[in-house]
Amino acid sequence: MPSRALLLSITLLFLVSTSCRDSEQSAGKAGQVPDVVSVRVQTVQKSRRASVFKAAGTVEAREKVDLAFRVPGKVVQVHFKEGDAVRAQQVVAELNAVPFKQALDAAIDKSAEARVKATRAEAKYRHMKRLYKKKGLSPSDFKKYETASEAAKAALVRAESRLRAARRRLTETRLTSPIKGVVVSRRVKPEQAVAAGYPVFTVVDIDRVNVMVTVPEQEIVHFRQGQSARVLIPSLPGRTFAGEVKMVGLRADPATGGFPLKVEVNNPKRILRDGMNAEACIENDKTADILTVPGKAVVRNDQGAAVVYVCVPEQKKVFARPVETGAESGETIEIKKGLTGDERVVIEGGSHLVDGAAVSIVE
Repeated sequence: MPSRALLLSITLLFLVSTSCRDSEQSAGKAGQVPDVVSVRVQTVQKSRRASVFKAAGTVEAREKVDLAFRVPGKVVQVHFKEGDAVRAQQVVAELNAVPFKQALDAAIDKSAEARVKATRAEAKYRHMKRLYKKKGLSPSDFKKYETASEAAKAALVRAESRLRAARRRLTETRLTSPIKGVVVSRRVKPEQAVAAGYPVFTVVDIDRVNVMVTVPEQEIVHFRQGQSARVLIPSLPGRTFAGEVKMVGLRADPATGGFPLKVEVNNPKRILRDGMNAEACIENDKTADILTVPGKAVVRNDQGAAVVYVCVPEQKKVFARPVETGAESGETIEIKKGLTGDERVVIEGGSHLVDGAAVSIVE
C-alpha cells in the first residue's frame, strides 16, 4: 500500500499539470484572431464638383518702383536699408541741398529784378501810348517803347520759369517713395555722388501679391474674375494661401498661345516674396465627376500606403485596394485612383483586417 507521502506527491503533480493546461488553453483563447470580422460597409459615392485648374506661376509684388533722384548731387543722408518698411511719401534719402538753395536765391533775385524792369517798361509804354494818341510821338519812337515793354515781359516770364524750376530742383534733393512697401534693394550710401535718373532704391508692395499663370486657349472660357484659388509654394511645404482671380487676359501670348491670368493673394505677414515659384489651384466653371468615401474608410498598410478594403459579398471577404486620395471635404475624402465607383468599402472594422479576410456585414 503506497505511503501517504507518495500519494500526496502524486496528487500535487496532478493539480499542477491541470492548472498549467488550463492556463495554456485560456491564453490560447485570449490571443486567438477571430476567423470572421464584423464590418460595416458603404457604397462609393459619385458626385460632381467644380473642376480645379492647376498651373505653375511666379509670385509678383503688387507694385514695384525704382526710386531715383531727378537731379544730380552728393548724397548726405540715407534713411533706410534693405528690408525696412516705408510709408507712402516718406523721405528715403537726401542730397546736399546747398547748391540748390544758392541757385534758388539767385533765381529769386533775378525774378525780382525782372519784375521791376517789366513794371517800369510797362509804365513807360503806357505813358508813351498816351502821347502817341495825342500825336506827340512818332510811330517809330512809340514802337521802340512797345518793343521794350514786350521784351521786359518776356524776360519776366523766363525769370519766373527759372524760379519755379529752382524751387522744384530744391525739393527734388529729397527722394520720397510714392508707395507703401518694403525696401528690397539699396544702391547708394552717404557721400556718394549720383546722377539724375540712377535708381538708388527699389521698393515693393507685398502686403498683397499676384501669382501670374498661363491658361490654355481651350480652357480660358471657364475662368472669370472672383473665382477662388489656392496657392502652394514649393519652398513652403504644408502651407496653403487663399487667393482670388483678379484678371483674366483678353489677349494670348504670341510665344505660348496661352492667356495670362492673375491671382491676388493677401500677404499681411509678408511670407510670400517677389520671385517665389508657386502653383495656383483655381476653381473654374467646368465640373468634374469625382468619387468619395468616408475618411475612416481609408487606412494605412504596413508600408504606409493608403488602402481601402473592398467587400465582395459573394465570397464574404474583403480585399485591400491601394488608392490615391485627393481633397478632403468634411468627413469624406476624394478617391482619385484605385476605385471605379461600384465598390462597397469597409467603413468600420478596417483596422483589424488583412487582404482576403473573411467578414460578416453588419447592417
